[in-house]
Amino acid sequence: MARLHDSMGPLLEVLDALLQHPSGPFVTDLALSSADRELAPAIARLVEMAELPPLRRLSLQSLATVPPIVPSLHDLWPRVPDLTYLELAGAFDVGDPVIPAVTHAQFLGCLDPAGARAIAVAPWPQLTTWC
Repeated sequence: MARLHDSMGPLLEVLDALLQHPSGPFVTDLALSSADRELAPAIARLVEMAELPPLRRLSLQSLATVPPIVPSLHDLWPRVPDLTYLELAGAFDVGDPVIPAVTHAQFLGCLDPAGARAIAVAPWPQLTTWC
């Protein structure tokens, strides 16, 4: 798993360096951990990429700042159709998570009521582990 965190430098720059590396198109497991101010642009970069690597495992950890910025994941879900493992830690705007291949989902931290409802009613046809 490629584990990127803000102690490595600005998260967006570190993510860009990883994805522009010759092995970037083959990244299947990605973990991003950062203050929400740096995580939101990194998630936006994944959404806007013309060719996103075929991610199967994704772990996102958002460390809140004051005032908090809640990264949105709404536009990410259509870009990761082969995702089988999802871990979210922290506060996120989950939108409508339609990621049917997920077999393992773990949610840690603060989910607002709307996010909790969205996760509860989302289709998870392959889900076998929920934490």
